[in-house]
Amino acid sequence: MSVTIWHLNEDEFDRGLDYLENRFTIAQGEEEWGEGTDFNSFCEIGEVWDLVNLVISGDSIPTQGVESLVVLGGDMIGEVDEPGGLITVLTRQEVVEVSHFLRELGIDSAVTTCEQLSNLPDFVINEVRQRLEDLQSFYASAAQEGHLVVTRVYGP
Repeated sequence: MSVTIWHLNEDEFDRGLDYLENRFTIAQGEEEWGEGTDFNSFCEIGEVWDLVNLVISGDSIPTQGVESLVVLGGDMIGEVDEPGGLITVLTRQEVVEVSHFLRELGIDSAVTTCEQLSNLPDFVINEVRQRLEDLQSFYASAAQEGHLVVTRVYGP
């Protein structure tokens, strides 16, 4: 399972599920999403999303499903593509709340105290730390721009 998120304005969001899925598909093919590309409003959390979620929330996926997660959740827009593939959305207010939550999160402390990371190799822990930093920047930018955030979960 893998996760990619995108912040966008309401006009883009209103184009519908097919448009959103198409943009995620195109973004998956990009090698780098740096400045000057059309994809700098995307954030790839990748296959370490479950570890990132554990650091943030202290729990694995709750029984309510992926859409109920603190940062990676939101209202279900629809299921797409493969089994387990879905897209959720966070409102502008929720994006602001997540941005504040992540800004207050002490990444080093959270990573150090997460028991599930203690036996993992350093390169995995470093990637989790990097994804958390990416999320902080991503949500700060989305909140500042007054954007929504859509999350694309790629199934098992």
